[in-house]
Amino acid sequence: MAVALPIIPINVLNPTTHLSFDTDALIDCGASKNLFPSSVAKVLGINDIADTETGKGQEFGGIAGQRVLGYPHRLHLEIGGAYRFETVIFFLKEDQQQMPLLGIQGFLDHFIIKLAAHRGSIELTPLPSKKLKH
Repeated sequence: MAVALPIIPINVLNPTTHLSFDTDALIDCGASKNLFPSSVAKVLGINDIADTETGKGQEFGGIAGQRVLGYPHRLHLEIGGAYRFETVIFFLKEDQQQMPLLGIQGFLDHFIIKLAAHRGSIELTPLPSKKLKH
């Protein structure tokens, strides 16, 4: 039996370059942060992912114990054309993953999420404490 993964359409906008990118992303309750492949950064006009406000990367561990380095960038995220908010996305130094991951800090902490796997549906309800643009 095939399992429907919690994949949603998103738009990522770089407020500095005004470039945006539409893609699908996996909601991953096991990911602490939003982790995207560096190929998305290039489309958004971020040529050097290590050029950040802090200049520092953060190490992340994957399921296979593989360590990857991600660099934080403050961007705007739009979910399914319904909600837009500023968040931090970590771009991985190497494209070791192709699917953008939406993690706890910067995504899941903005919503109440109901997954109905048997129906293949996802319901996002913004938390009242978060000021999301609708």
